[in-house]
Amino acid sequence: YFGFPTVMPSKSEKFNSLGELKTSLEKNEFWYAGHGNMFNIRAKKDIVIINIGVHYIYDHLKSLEVWVYKGRWTEAQSDASAWNLLGSRDIRGRGKEQITSLQNPPWLELNIAAGEAYGIYIRFSDHASGLLSPPSKNE
Repeated sequence: YFGFPTVMPSKSEKFNSLGELKTSLEKNEFWYAGHGNMFNIRAKKDIVIINIGVHYIYDHLKSLEVWVYKGRWTEAQSDASAWNLLGSRDIRGRGKEQITSLQNPPWLELNIAAGEAYGIYIRFSDHASGLLSPPSKNE
């Protein structure tokens, strides 16, 4: 299923001293438990993405997929043929407000040149829900 994401990030984040880009785990009154998350990464300088962490709450083993689209995700949100599957990895959730890492899978090395934008879509292989996102400030 390629469609609207659960939420969009509420603001741009910055890299920390370790070179990690972390999104907020801030929450309002509730979390969204969605079927996947779509977001954009626009590089201000050349970057390489080698790992992704997700907010998965359940203590079940699930297969997580990472898809990419060269451009903004909104340009291809309903066109599955435009997206490329980078790979999948079995993960086990760690609970609320805990990040579950994909552990640097060998298939994840996404080079993004300065000025380029990529849409990223993270979902479970069986299309189940369970990826948490805080509500965006626009909702």
